[in-house]
Amino acid sequence: MSRYKCQICHEYTWAARHVCPPTWECYEADDPEERTTIYARDAEQAAEKYAEQTDPENEYNIMEASTRDNEESEIVVLADDKEERFLVSAEIVYQYSARLKDD
Repeated sequence: MSRYKCQICHEYTWAARHVCPPTWECYEADDPEERTTIYARDAEQAAEKYAEQTDPENEYNIMEASTRDNEESEIVVLADDKEERFLVSAEIVYQYSARLKDD
């Protein structure tokens, strides 16, 4: 069985036939002119995907742009001609591994 990548929404699926999730317009609250269309199942996932897509190298730029006192960024998602606002945060997770040292 092969995995397929949708050429429209870029999601991976196991099925050759795929229905893309709905689109959402997203932007950072302090920059309403810089809007991005996101494919997501709901507004909350759209906010999370927006944050991830605007920080593809995991440098947490979206968090640096937020206020220094607050580790969350406010993302606005347009849903059916109304705004839904989400506070998005990121977390750095360290992973450690060990191997036996040869003498």
